[in-house]
Amino acid sequence: MKTQLEYNKDTGVITWLTGRKAGKVAGTKTYGGYVRITVNGKAYYAHRLAWLFEYGEYPDTFIDHINRDKTDNRINNLRAATHKGNNENVEYKGYVYIKNRDRYVASIMHNYKKVYIGSYKTAEEAHRAYISRKEILHTTFKEKI
Repeated sequence: MKTQLEYNKDTGVITWLTGRKAGKVAGTKTYGGYVRITVNGKAYYAHRLAWLFEYGEYPDTFIDHINRDKTDNRINNLRAATHKGNNENVEYKGYVYIKNRDRYVASIMHNYKKVYIGSYKTAEEAHRAYISRKEILHTTFKEKI
């Protein structure tokens, strides 16, 4: 693999070293937002290849994008994570609007269960309540700047 691809840990970009694509950025963006690279007929996610290039072994855990940008494969933006930790680091507003009550209801998933946070007059209040609870329940969570 390292004879065909080169990884730049500062930019997170993987480029082709050989063939007609030499020097070009490897991979395409998937429907889910990740970069996928096909090498010798097998597809790999770029963030997992970045881990392989940096640490010398293919990860056996989930790899989380700290800033939630699925295309940002800089090594300082990647971390090993559990399934639960990876799922906690998602961008979600944390509330739904209930039209017949004219209220915003905030909730959060914790340990695979939906936890009711409260009912609020505005979307902003509901979102603030969600973020406050998320910071307590989801220890790997960092609000996106």
